Amino acid sequence: MRAPRIRSLSGDLTSVLGAGGPRIDVLALPLQSGEDGPQPGLGTVEALLALGIDLAQVLALESPSAKAGDCTRVAWSPSGHLVDRVLLVGVGDG
Repeated sequence: MRAPRIRSLSGDLTSVLGAGGPRIDVLALPLQSGEDGPQPGLGTVEALLALGIDLAQVLALESPSAKAGDCTRVAWSPSGHLVDRVLLVGVGDG
């Protein structure tokens, strides 16, 4: 297995995830701590919607932590998408 290449991409996340975008090994999206549990960070909701992933369902099934550094792998089938894996990464209070 080859190691993922880490790189920064220009443009907003939904355009990068659209047709013709680059292949993405791992898409890491932020979860912040909130009063009622984990809350999506900047771009998380839009990215998940672009991939057809229901954040509410993920939160209910996986019970991810928003504690800084915690990671939750989102179970999904990447067929037809250029993203192989999706992670929710806890960033604490921001």
